Amino acid sequence: ITPVAVAVVGVVTFTAHLTGQAAPTVSSSLPSTAQSKQATTSAAEQSYELALKAMVAGKLDAAQQGFSEALKADPKLAKAMLGLAEVAFKQGNLPLAAQWIDRAVLANPRSSEAQASLGRLLVLQGKTRDAEVVFKKAMELDARALRPAVDMADLLYTRGDLAGA
Repeated sequence: ITPVAVAVVGVVTFTAHLTGQAAPTVSSSLPSTAQSKQATTSAAEQSYELALKAMVAGKLDAAQQGFSEALKADPKLAKAMLGLAEVAFKQGNLPLAAQWIDRAVLANPRSSEAQASLGRLLVLQGKTRDAEVVFKKAMELDARALRPAVDMADLLYTRGDLAGA
């Protein structure tokens, strides 16, 4: 993988979320437990969106705070864990980034984004055969996801497998 293209999570993933759907709103017709869960989700999504904007603006401390707040509101929000992984990576703390990626994969093993982030981490660790398996899994989970396909092509190209790339 070319050094310019390597990032553990990648801001490309984050900017796609910036144009996504608005956070869900709470409806007064929902039962109180459902309202509470939806309010928590909404708070998590709002914190996550603010963190993304901070990340894109290069404000790592604000991004870290926002992703942490999102996790406080929803402790299983894998995309917030991936955000914290990206912050750690940008701060030069690859071991902490790896911990956040592992947590994201455990929280949501069916997340193509989490699997793709794990694949990029494995490439950085020199575990390219394992990365290839993980990229394939990410592509199977979401056939329309561009990032794992690009990462797989980069990996195959770097190996000299031009036909596979």
